[in-house]
Amino acid sequence: MLTRGRDRPVQIQPLEQLEWVYPDFFVHYQRDFERVRPFFHYNPQDESAFARRAQVLERLPHRPPREAVAQALAAYNAALDAEEPALEAARRLADPRALVVVGGQQPGLATGPLYTVYKALGIIRWAQRLAGALNRPVVPVFWLATEDHDLAECNQLHLLDDRGRLHRLALPFPAARAGGQPPVGTLPLVPAARALIAEMARLAGVPAGHPVVEVLEDARQRSQNLGQWVGRLLARLFSRDGLVILDPMDSVLRRLSRPLFQRAVVRREAIHRELAAAAQRLQRRGYRPGLDVDPAHTNLFYFDGRRRAALLWQDGRFADRHGRLAFSPADLARELERRPEAFSPNVVLRPLVQDWLLPVVGFVVGPGEALYLAQLGDVYPLFGLEMPVVLPRPGFTLVEPAAVERLGRYRATVGEVLADPAGLRRRVLQELDPVGIDDRFASLRQQFKDLYAALLDDLERVRPELRSLGQDNLGRILMQVDYLHRKTWQHHRRRQREAGRDLDWLEGSLRPAGQPQERVHNVFPYLMRYGERWLRSLLRAPWPGGHQLVFLDPPGDEPGILPAIAAPAHAPGLPPERATGAGRHAGPPDAGGGDASGAGGSGASGAGRTASPVPAAPGHGWRKAALPPAGSRVQRRHRDRQGAPGGDRARGGGAGPGRHAHLAGHGGGSARLPLGDPGGRGGAGDPALPVHRPGGPGGGPGRGRGLAGRGSGPSPPGNPQRARVHRGVPGRVAVVQRRR
Repeated sequence: MLTRGRDRPVQIQPLEQLEWVYPDFFVHYQRDFERVRPFFHYNPQDESAFARRAQVLERLPHRPPREAVAQALAAYNAALDAEEPALEAARRLADPRALVVVGGQQPGLATGPLYTVYKALGIIRWAQRLAGALNRPVVPVFWLATEDHDLAECNQLHLLDDRGRLHRLALPFPAARAGGQPPVGTLPLVPAARALIAEMARLAGVPAGHPVVEVLEDARQRSQNLGQWVGRLLARLFSRDGLVILDPMDSVLRRLSRPLFQRAVVRREAIHRELAAAAQRLQRRGYRPGLDVDPAHTNLFYFDGRRRAALLWQDGRFADRHGRLAFSPADLARELERRPEAFSPNVVLRPLVQDWLLPVVGFVVGPGEALYLAQLGDVYPLFGLEMPVVLPRPGFTLVEPAAVERLGRYRATVGEVLADPAGLRRRVLQELDPVGIDDRFASLRQQFKDLYAALLDDLERVRPELRSLGQDNLGRILMQVDYLHRKTWQHHRRRQREAGRDLDWLEGSLRPAGQPQERVHNVFPYLMRYGERWLRSLLRAPWPGGHQLVFLDPPGDEPGILPAIAAPAHAPGLPPERATGAGRHAGPPDAGGGDASGAGGSGASGAGRTASPVPAAPGHGWRKAALPPAGSRVQRRHRDRQGAPGGDRARGGGAGPGRHAHLAGHGGGSARLPLGDPGGRGGAGDPALPVHRPGGPGGGPGRGRGLAGRGSGPSPPGNPQRARVHRGVPGRVAVVQRRR
């Protein structure tokens, strides 16, 4: 399937084997609904289910407080600087005919894993589809679960470097207090969040001034806590599509939820009975229940302003696990009446709270939530509610151009990486030795020994001492065979190492840490490298359901809220020495550049490694790498070796560095690049190339090598003999783990 953006199509392929990325229950829900029908009221593949659900909402005894919720959502989204389509959608919720498609996720660093964004896509698409099918307003609402207290899950961001290593970044949030963890949405954004954004840019290979980096930084500066940061980012991505962000910790929404909280306290025993009965039904059908809640749990948490603690029924009172809180039934009833904003629901009550506040026609969920909901079908009626249509969220695996190149190199498929990466590795390494090196050399040695065995007997008849001479001769031959065997293995090991690095990168990109990509990677590195056209295309693409493979292209020049960017300095995911086009940190268009095979053409500034695109964190400087002074022995030796100033293989006619583009002076155009010629005298890069930069007056950047490192660009102002080399962003961003 191809979906066309502004200028180029985006290729999307359905993944037939959902079991490669999803657990059995979620696969059956999408592909074999009859197996799970007893746990749900509506079949999402039945087109009539949505009209029937809309009719049920009109008959239910509870009616959501539309106008109050609409006002609260409009005010909250305006505070997030949402665009007018989202504000209009929030106000539209007051319409008695309006319905809602809802889904949610707790806030994670920079929105967390990709599936957070995919849920937002699913909410918007289902709302658009149902608005047309039902001929009535349908509002897309994203429930930002700021009340969640699982800091370990929220405080992690995984990024892949160009060698396939997975970096886990975290922020130094305050340690959890004894007795409970504050809601993650209320955690203040520490100054290290700025360094985290810089580290994201560095690992993505984009400069600090990149538009997407500026979006992240602008949202950070305008936000006081993690919940606001994520809310602003989601609004920046999707408010133009009408997505409304909901913060359940809003005091107005908490007061509107108070009647449901009061019923939950009174009916806690009935709730747990229904949960246990549904768990038994799931087990009988071969599924492991998703919810295992303490029967003493009231399904409510209490937030005293510092910590969030579960309320349990113990010895005739409601208390936390540590004995720091205690309420009699009467005291708890008064506290609920007086301060409803101090209470929040657990995983059991959260879906019911959203149906209490909103006229939900569809609920977009992931694999874990679908399994939770299978135990809640008979809990909804305890509150005068009914479970809405449960809609599986869309799933995608993003396939970068570098992944396509590596897959083609080893005649592999995305499916092999997803299904059996260990088997793919075995096959590739076996195919790297098609001749059977050890067996072939063992056979050769034995052949020589057999030939010499007969020859030595004949030589001994000629003259006895010739046997000894023949044995020495055989030994020398076998030594040469051993030498050739060792050299063959050296080359073979080199190929194995290269293949191992490629396979490491493929696994890190497509199935990081053995998990589906959407559960590990974050959306913003992809937006940095490829622009947002692919994301906008997914909103327009027809979805057959299930999971799709999305083949990314280098970005174009389309405008947008998150503009597409110029191609990165090296192909994403490819080591710089194997990338085509520009050097690792290429200079601006007017800078000359050397190439590995010599360069020509006249240029403006000297070549050398430019400063890293990511600035040092405040309080940290740069390390300078000195280049050899003019007229030094290193320069003279380089000049003598190269001959002409432009190199004996230079083309383009001007002065400039040759093979080693590390000396200050005139730049040179690129020569003999694997794909086209992005340089020349004032030429522009070939727009057909997957990775290119425009050339300037002196030619495009090359793949220079020098004492200061790879790449080409101008020397820093004021000192043409020195180039600054960034040591990396230190700091207060915790790089917790690297996986191979």
